[in-house]
Amino acid sequence: MAARLVPDDYSSLLDKYDTFLFDCDGVLWNGDTIVDGVIDVLSILRSKRMPLHSIPDLELTASSREEHYIRYKQCLQVEGRL
Repeated sequence: MAARLVPDDYSSLLDKYDTFLFDCDGVLWNGDTIVDGVIDVLSILRSKRMPLHSIPDLELTASSREEHYIRYKQCLQVEGRL
């Protein structure tokens, strides 16, 4: 199981990597719910101008891809609509 980082851990992690890739379902959100802490972590990474990329399931239909994109934008706190 993953452990939640504390703010003191962020600097050393950010110094090690220059890009972050995230699986989405089960990592950024579960069903219709954004995972606790995701918005804060993505906000920190965005404030450091870190490139962020989401990795959707390969088997998504066109409508599922649109929903994935909207959920990802919601995690980034950018307005998204269906």
